[in-house]
Amino acid sequence: MQFKDYSYVSFTCIKENINIIQEALYQIITKKGDKWLITNLDSLDISSVYFPKPQRKVSDKRKFILWESLHYPNTTIFMSNVSDGWDTLIHILNHQFKYELVKVHLSGNNYEFPNFSFHHRMANKQRLVMCIKENRWIFYEKGEIMFYEKKEYYLDKIIKKRLTFFIIQEYLVQLGWDITDDTFYSPIGSVRLFEEI
Repeated sequence: MQFKDYSYVSFTCIKENINIIQEALYQIITKKGDKWLITNLDSLDISSVYFPKPQRKVSDKRKFILWESLHYPNTTIFMSNVSDGWDTLIHILNHQFKYELVKVHLSGNNYEFPNFSFHHRMANKQRLVMCIKENRWIFYEKGEIMFYEKKEYYLDKIIKKRLTFFIIQEYLVQLGWDITDDTFYSPIGSVRLFEEI
């Protein structure tokens, strides 16, 4: 099952080996004494944390999965059941360990609050582009435009066309991640499932 099969999805691609990322995330999430169960799974099942949109309610325990893709070795994919993709955790991971990463939100236009965002964080700079609908469509960008972007997209008079699923997909391909390729969802080794106890 690919990301396009979901009404809303948030994920992060991290340019680092899964074992290194697992250790870094474990350091962060256990710092305050929180307890976590880590299970190694033989296959990827996105619905274990996501079906068909983030499961998390205030009462839910946090959980996330990590996998290293056949499509792009030495890159870790992160998905959580937190509706914003657990932005705070990803921010700390980038800020504390300086890993380069790309965090993405994708939704269908018929989703209650459509959200398309592309957040590229590097060691010392970041680029954020987003197009969201609350009462109306809003386009926002921050940081220096990157080599893979097409500025002309952002000039479209129809705001919701400035950043779409297909534009984000195009940007990801240029960075080496093709989310339409089934091998992106084929893990090298085990998938790591983290569940808050």
